[in-house]
Amino acid sequence: MRYLLTRHTPHDVPQVNVAALLRGLFGEDVLAASIVETTAIANAGLEKKSLYEVERGNMTRDTLNRALESVDAANTEVFQLIKQVWGRP
Repeated sequence: MRYLLTRHTPHDVPQVNVAALLRGLFGEDVLAASIVETTAIANAGLEKKSLYEVERGNMTRDTLNRALESVDAANTEVFQLIKQVWGRP
């Protein structure tokens, strides 16, 4: 089992401290990637769509790109773990 930090604000010092504490306590069980808290993710949830389905015109490009980067990084890390467990290169 692995833990994924979600709704993370990387510029909030208390959140960074809690993330560091969790990584210190649980080590490799906490994924390196985290999902940032953005309005893009909140808007996608309100529309009952995934982040990949929302229309780009509904939010700023930077907000959407930041959200997609964090989600893609988490997805890539999970995918690599699955491949590792399955014994695939």
